[in-house]
Amino acid sequence: MNFQQQLHSELRKEVNEKRCFHTCLSRIEESIMNKDFKEAKLTACDLLNSIRELEKIEVKRKNRKDLNRMVQGLTSLGVRAQLISRGGK
Repeated sequence: MNFQQQLHSELRKEVNEKRCFHTCLSRIEESIMNKDFKEAKLTACDLLNSIRELEKIEVKRKNRKDLNRMVQGLTSLGVRAQLISRGGK
């Protein structure tokens, strides 16, 4: 998987997690209105999992941005540097 494919895959995952988050919110509201508190609690766990995944995506994005900034800084100092991405992670 090349770098562009990896970015596209991460973006797709982010969109899916955001959709999941909003779906879970709606399901929690509906479950509470129907007094199905067990379902509301189970769905709240799914919601938290989506938040964790979105947090991981944001950390990856920040790390990639920091690495790119470091490579640009080294290059501006005359040091040959290149960012290489591992496939699959």
